[in-house]
Amino acid sequence: MKKIFNEIIFGKSSLKGGLLALTIVGLIVLGCTCNTKEGFKFGGKKDTKTTDKNSVDPKTVKKSDASKGELPSDSESRAIAKATLLSFNNALQTNNFKNFYGEISNLFKKSTSPRRLRRQFKSFIDGRADLSSIRSMNATFTMGPRIDTTKRLPVLEMNGEYATTPIKSTFQLKYIPEGSEWKLFSIRVFTGIRK
Repeated sequence: MKKIFNEIIFGKSSLKGGLLALTIVGLIVLGCTCNTKEGFKFGGKKDTKTTDKNSVDPKTVKKSDASKGELPSDSESRAIAKATLLSFNNALQTNNFKNFYGEISNLFKKSTSPRRLRRQFKSFIDGRADLSSIRSMNATFTMGPRIDTTKRLPVLEMNGEYATTPIKSTFQLKYIPEGSEWKLFSIRVFTGIRK
């Protein structure tokens, strides 16, 4: 299982994956700032202003069955991504990853811990990154959602963005099936850090 996890997350070379992740975090810490007066601004593809009527309500979205490898609809995928990112944001704001850790896949749990997650995202915490504004927004997908079946387990992949200023906040999320649910297996978030 650990080998599968490493292949999916880091490819065949964990050194390359680790260096890539370290480079990205370093770029975020060194070069990204957000306007602290206005905070983050989010928007859809065409319009930078969105309202609650454009948001996805997870309670009204038809759920796919992950155990059958069903691809979630765009609406469900947006709801899944938003729930993940808001849970991640809560961990950042409280500096406590225990609840977020409780929501990830069992396979992901085997390779990390709440303490390790907190260390990995320390630059986000120190930089006061805040994604809470996405509650009323929809993500724009840049890739996916799609299911990669080239590994032993089907992997739901989705990449997307929110039009934050001065830079976009982007995400790369991967999920694996646990029962009928898609559970988080990998998360990468790129966002401006407020100073």
